[in-house]
Amino acid sequence: MRPWRKFPLSRIATIIIPGIWAGLSFPHLNVWFFVVPALLYFSLLPLVLGSSTNLSFRLRWLAGVVIHVILFMLSFAYSSSCVIRQRCDSTEDINEEKHFYIGRVSQPVSQKARNTKVVVKLFARGMQGTWKVYRKTLLVNIQKDKNSEGLFFGDRILFLASPKELPEPVTPYSFDYRKYLRMRGIWMQAFIKKSHWRMIPGGKKIYPQLIALHLRNTLLDIFRNNGITGQEFAVGSALLLGYTDEIDPGIMRDYSATGAMHILSVSGMHVGMIFLVLESLLKFLRRFKYGMIIKAFLIIVFIWFYALITGLSPCVMRAAVMISLIAVSKAIQRTSEILNPLLVSLLFLLVLDPNFLMDTGFQLSYLAISGIIFLFKPISDLYSPSTWLGGQAWGIIAVSMAAQIGTFPLSIYYFHQFPNYFMLTNIIVIPLSNLIIYAGILLLAIGSFPVISIFAGKVLTALIWSLNSIIHLIEELPFSTTKGLFISVAELYLLYGIIIGVGLFLFSKRRSYFFGTLGLFIILSGLGLSRKIEILYRNHMIIYRFRETSVVELVHQGKGILFGNNILHISDYSAEAIQNMRNVWGYKETLKFLVHPDLKNNQSIITGHFFRRGNFIQFGRTRIVIINSDINIKGMKKVHAEILLVTDNPRINILQLLEGYSCRQIIIDRSTPKWKRIKWKKEAEKLGISYYSLDDSGTCIMHL
Repeated sequence: MRPWRKFPLSRIATIIIPGIWAGLSFPHLNVWFFVVPALLYFSLLPLVLGSSTNLSFRLRWLAGVVIHVILFMLSFAYSSSCVIRQRCDSTEDINEEKHFYIGRVSQPVSQKARNTKVVVKLFARGMQGTWKVYRKTLLVNIQKDKNSEGLFFGDRILFLASPKELPEPVTPYSFDYRKYLRMRGIWMQAFIKKSHWRMIPGGKKIYPQLIALHLRNTLLDIFRNNGITGQEFAVGSALLLGYTDEIDPGIMRDYSATGAMHILSVSGMHVGMIFLVLESLLKFLRRFKYGMIIKAFLIIVFIWFYALITGLSPCVMRAAVMISLIAVSKAIQRTSEILNPLLVSLLFLLVLDPNFLMDTGFQLSYLAISGIIFLFKPISDLYSPSTWLGGQAWGIIAVSMAAQIGTFPLSIYYFHQFPNYFMLTNIIVIPLSNLIIYAGILLLAIGSFPVISIFAGKVLTALIWSLNSIIHLIEELPFSTTKGLFISVAELYLLYGIIIGVGLFLFSKRRSYFFGTLGLFIILSGLGLSRKIEILYRNHMIIYRFRETSVVELVHQGKGILFGNNILHISDYSAEAIQNMRNVWGYKETLKFLVHPDLKNNQSIITGHFFRRGNFIQFGRTRIVIINSDINIKGMKKVHAEILLVTDNPRINILQLLEGYSCRQIIIDRSTPKWKRIKWKKEAEKLGISYYSLDDSGTCIMHL
């Protein structure tokens, strides 16, 4: 018996997903590498089919191979063509000159502290007195004023700007905002002063999304009018309506550290609860002819309209597709394995947009639901509570464990932390969040009845305040979060291989799965040990590029030391970036214990492998000289140094500098004006000296 015959799309998905991944990762790879094997198989197939019966039976697998190769080739070609088309459409004709553009706001407007952030779909550009068709998507930050606060989805604007390519991440291994936007078809950005744009009246088209966003604003006003303010409004509007513009970063950290981020954003759980409410409200339709079909139609329309209101995130779209299929199957009285709707939704969304495959929320959503599908029942069967309340609590624990097993390797890979009290969090938070959703739906339904709605608003405020307080309390518990975790891509795949191997062994009890899983665990342990050994014998220098200053870190045998002009005044974001880099490289000392207070002075300092006197630093066998505004080379003998670090805009040119120093490489930070950096770069190229600009290339990492 072959159990996978119940899931016919599973084999197709195992071919299409790698094909889409290959196309997204290597879009310019010659597609003939995939076409030629397919042609060879096609040429061999007639020989097999036309030969003797015995030979045809022995080679019957060849037809399956041909089909698999074709599916892989088509998915590769489709995804790679999408990437190439987006890149060509978005980055051609980029220049530094300013032009007039006309476009339409194509996504919900986000109001920030200083800017109004909008995504504009351009359709015209003014050049040399004429307007030309210009089809691109642009991220625009408009200097905030009353006019920009009135922008809305669908508005047409005229503006003057010089679009630029999205910048690379400032520090490695940090959140890649450029990649995030590129997956959404946005490859350029521009900043507009408040006097360089205006709205074009009229011409607003009616979109379903426009109607949904107007309705969302109306629902948000119901919250505001009934006394829901502050963080209670921010969390409630995010949880119920997908509006996240007003969430405080501290709240985000609390929810992330306790494993409750799925509560803070509209996800499949929220869509499922809306589905259950609709099921109850529309139950009466079953008594009428065609009532089941009408019921399914109303559920599908309402679910997708709710998905529009909340922003059509990948996890919401996954849940909407699955619920639509379940509603249809109930209407026609057909039962189906839950894995089949999951696979249909997966393939549907990937055909709709292959970039979804690289979206973190998309990946975590499908891994969580897959973990629940495969592991919930085995975990639930481990214990049978004797009371109803115990059964409900055990059910939440089983669901939490199944989802966590499915997602924890990917969560560690992306977020480098693990919530140790995730079961405690979910036992308390899931029932409370369900109450918040029901109370929120009730408030939105009775919003036009003043006395009752104000009472409902106070109840909802109290529930959300309780949720935030509990989350914060759990986050402050000792050892609530294990931070500083880092795994490579190879270790990520090995972890999932171990999870699958353990599951197969527990289900089948076959020794081959046990020994295979044991082999994967040995390889995983070997990779971790080799990284630790490498750390002990590695010296490197990292120069961070931050907005407020440049910070240098020298690392020897897993110990790091920092120095810089404003090292004691770096922002929390910069400190977090440094700590994240330390986690990646494998040395996890807390930042505050490694900032030496005397390094800002000119006195001689000796710390282990590190020696400094004035502007001269000796790190092992590497000599580094800091060239700043205090440097004076008159009358000095020529000094050799491997690295010259130029900072604080010294009043000197590169030729004068080389009269006093010989070096292997010059590194210049962003404190020096751009015109001087360009001049220095040209002179360094003429002299054959290696040159690195932090402003052009971001954080510098050198192995010494």
